[in-house]
Amino acid sequence: MIMKKIFISYRRVDSYETNRLASSLKNEYGDNNVFLDFESIHAGEEWPFVISRAIEDASVLIVVIGKNWLFMQDEFSGRRK
Repeated sequence: MIMKKIFISYRRVDSYETNRLASSLKNEYGDNNVFLDFESIHAGEEWPFVISRAIEDASVLIVVIGKNWLFMQDEFSGRRK
């Protein structure tokens, strides 16, 4: 069986649901096959490189969009991109 690499993209405000999703996926596909930033990036690693590499290696990309995703604002009260 070919292992699927899964990358999960989310906003911190949606982390509770994302953690539950990641836990279920890890149970099914294994810890090393699910990328979740705060668990998968280790101290001293260059996070932009690690994230780019994980996206390139992923077979599946899951984007978690919470109920307030569209209305999130940055520190200047502008719409987050």
